[in-house]
Amino acid sequence: MDFLIRLARAQDAAGIARVHVQSWQAAYRGIMAETLLASLSVAKWTEDWKERLASTARTTLVLERAGVVQGWAAFGPAPAPEEPGQAAELFGIYLAPEAWAQSLGGKLLARAEGMLSERGYREVSLWVVDANRRARRFYEKSGYVQAGGGQEVVRGGMPLNQLRYTKALGPG
Repeated sequence: MDFLIRLARAQDAAGIARVHVQSWQAAYRGIMAETLLASLSVAKWTEDWKERLASTARTTLVLERAGVVQGWAAFGPAPAPEEPGQAAELFGIYLAPEAWAQSLGGKLLARAEGMLSERGYREVSLWVVDANRRARRFYEKSGYVQAGGGQEVVRGGMPLNQLRYTKALGPG
């Protein structure tokens, strides 16, 4: 199982978008509206990812095997942290469904957390859809704990409850 985790480049946008769409379609089946999942467009999300990758507001890593993007993680400073410079946020981490259950997500998450710790962040937080039990188990196994209440978001006209998870980071 040879793989490489590296910083994303502009030319990775299509691969990241493909993983993003495929993982949403698999992970959120039965949670989000099927019409929303069926309407997701790799082409549209590729354009979104080109913009995200051009921004310096966040860092994106990709996990690739045989030159093909199989996963990604995006992270950076938490929006409006209580202590500026101390808290980071994991904005997303996704693997292509064919890469699930191979310990790759844990390796990608560990690399992201290591980079955040090296940058001096003491804590990382994330938001996860309450009904996404698989993701919640992954985060809990990785040391994240639920912190505080939830928030409601609407996706495809459907309200979803998100829970905030946090994890303390060790010194870089």
